[in-house]
Amino acid sequence: MTNPVELDYSTLVRLPKKTVPALLECAGNNRSDLDPTVPGNPFQDGAVSNAIWGGAPLKPFLQQAGINPNAVEVLFEGIDHGEPFPGSKTMRYQRSLPLQVALHPDTMLVYEMNGETLTPEHGYPVRLIVPRWYGMASVKWVTSIRVLETPFVGFFQTERYVIEDEAGIAQQIALMQVKSFVSWPEQDTSLPVGQAVAVSGMAWSGTGPVRRVDVSVDGGETWQDAHMDESSLGYSWQEWHIDWTPESTGHYTFVVRAVDEGGNLQPIENRWNPLGYSINGVKPVCIDVV
Repeated sequence: MTNPVELDYSTLVRLPKKTVPALLECAGNNRSDLDPTVPGNPFQDGAVSNAIWGGAPLKPFLQQAGINPNAVEVLFEGIDHGEPFPGSKTMRYQRSLPLQVALHPDTMLVYEMNGETLTPEHGYPVRLIVPRWYGMASVKWVTSIRVLETPFVGFFQTERYVIEDEAGIAQQIALMQVKSFVSWPEQDTSLPVGQAVAVSGMAWSGTGPVRRVDVSVDGGETWQDAHMDESSLGYSWQEWHIDWTPESTGHYTFVVRAVDEGGNLQPIENRWNPLGYSINGVKPVCIDVV
């Protein structure tokens, strides 16, 4: 940076506010579904949420500070620190973004969540929001931002949040994978025969809007297109549903898979990896009709 800028909270909140609806998903969401198990927080389905974020785009601040023509990345540091694993040295959380992502108009420094001041758990006073990327990119409690002329190689960039590709080469986790789930009925629900049910859930993708959701009530033997909610805004998840009336008693298995605008199809099976990231295989929901 040729002209470093110091930004205080009071100045930030006085600037014109921009709001962006965006979903955040932890890169380890559904880690507990992997077999064999892997280390890390054993997240089930709950490490994902949708919110409306309020703040200011990052781009004008970077431009004000001056961007060297040789710049390639922007590094963000949070105030949180500790030992990432027993016996390691203490370090702060640091992550970088490619310059073009940092300059995107919807990459933001935010201080509000759903119209209210951020809580400490969500990154108060200021956090980064990077739509469509897994949550590790949206650094909380931001204290410093630096433009880099060489790629960052910190622990949380190269030792964590990486996954091997088909050739066995480690790649950094970035955009969220296409994914969907059933929110109703819940696992092990009992439903009466002959009564109409609105089978419903959510779907999302980091590479663009979801264009289709396929639903099966027989464990993947047959599929039907779900009705999609077209009112979702920005980078939010999208609701889907089908109307289903069970005509006979028995055990039923719901599975659902999403397809995004790039043609990416949610896989049936999870892709096992030693750190448990990007888990997006379909998750069956079993019910009984009585």
